[in-house]
Amino acid sequence: MERYVEWLENIRDGKKLVEVAAPIRFDSMWTTWYLDNFFEGDNPFGATGGEDMNSLYRGVMRNTRAHIKDLQLRSGELTHNALDDALQQAKEFQSILSLFQNE
Repeated sequence: MERYVEWLENIRDGKKLVEVAAPIRFDSMWTTWYLDNFFEGDNPFGATGGEDMNSLYRGVMRNTRAHIKDLQLRSGELTHNALDDALQQAKEFQSILSLFQNE
């Protein structure tokens, strides 16, 4: 966890860190647990809980029934391997951010 927090501090460039996931409630719970149990400092994300990608996608689409699966970036379900899931969700988040730029 020390290396993870060091990496976060190196990439933050003075900005506030925001954890993003789908669903954020589940992933943030694990991140917080690991930081609380295996890191001596403060949680670099603070106590905000992060941003839920599905909620963000629904907002940008102005459709409460929208789901990030609608982006058709997944070839199947997530593998629940932390790295695989993080890479997949990073692609999805990048796609959601590009929707903001197209507005």
